[in-house]
Amino acid sequence: MIFYNILILFIYYFQLYNTCPLKTVNIQTGCYCGIEIDGTNYIHCHPYSISQIPQFSRSYIYDKLNISSNYIQSITNNSFINLRVRKIYLENNVIQTIDSHTFETIGNYLEELTIQVVNNYQDFNFLCYGTWKKLRYLELIGFNFSLIQSTLQCFQNLKRMEKLVIKNSILFELSHYLYTLPILNDLTLTDNQLEYLKIDNNNQQLSNVKILNLTNNLFKNTSEISTILIKFPKLDTLDLSYNKFNQFSQPSLQVSNINFSHNHFIYLTFDNNLLLNNINYDFSSNQLCTLNNNKTYYHEQNHYYINLSNNRIHCDCRLAYFLFNNDQQLLLLSSKISTSHIFEHAICA
Repeated sequence: MIFYNILILFIYYFQLYNTCPLKTVNIQTGCYCGIEIDGTNYIHCHPYSISQIPQFSRSYIYDKLNISSNYIQSITNNSFINLRVRKIYLENNVIQTIDSHTFETIGNYLEELTIQVVNNYQDFNFLCYGTWKKLRYLELIGFNFSLIQSTLQCFQNLKRMEKLVIKNSILFELSHYLYTLPILNDLTLTDNQLEYLKIDNNNQQLSNVKILNLTNNLFKNTSEISTILIKFPKLDTLDLSYNKFNQFSQPSLQVSNINFSHNHFIYLTFDNNLLLNNINYDFSSNQLCTLNNNKTYYHEQNHYYINLSNNRIHCDCRLAYFLFNNDQQLLLLSSKISTSHIFEHAICA
């Protein structure tokens, strides 16, 4: 039985070797083909081992191509000729140029694409060519969205896009070409040094996005966020962690989860303008010292919870009503959800 299993495995790897699209295979220091435990077949290049995209010959469709953390400087129209693959990962290289027709030959196969460029000089003109019939996930790192505004309409080719990630890029305006993709569920705009984000009002179409992630930017005023949220009526989760907020005003759109962790809040007034029913708030890792003590209001609301962990809360007489567990923890049981605490991890400093 053991011999039979070994024989089957040998035959499988022999077939895999014969179908590997790489013209040159170097398992020790270069690029090679393999298969994971779940049956996923892949092409992988060792980190810091190549400076050019390897050459390919026609083969069966592969699941993944990973050329991350290498010395690739340019991607040309010939880089992926003869290759058929579902997912490509190209982050942590030194890519400076991408030819317009680079992905035209594999657009019918690609489902996921992650690509990072340096110096914010590169546009995304390559999205204008090819069919992109299956692309569900796109991550663009280091791109310049202000170079040629007309190319933004090329995002409308991505009819199957479910998650769009834009990181460390030059982005000043949120174009309707980005947020009105028909089945886009998750829009992530992190690490873009955004302090203000103008929203494009040239199109009245609303977004279907349910998750909006604006983590690690420079936003300071929640009123600026409210103008953006008007375009996102189906929004469920809003992540504003790692920004510069120090004052709070309730966003005009009710969502289920709002993350304000790692900001600069010192004081929160819990009143009807701050807390709406059925919203989870995360105010962890701020600089909160005290809270509003309107206990009547708390019991009248149907909150889920408020995460106050990693704050130095000053538990003086104003918060005596909430003290629990030898005056070390703030506790408030919801009258409508008796098994849940409204305050999560609220420990006195």
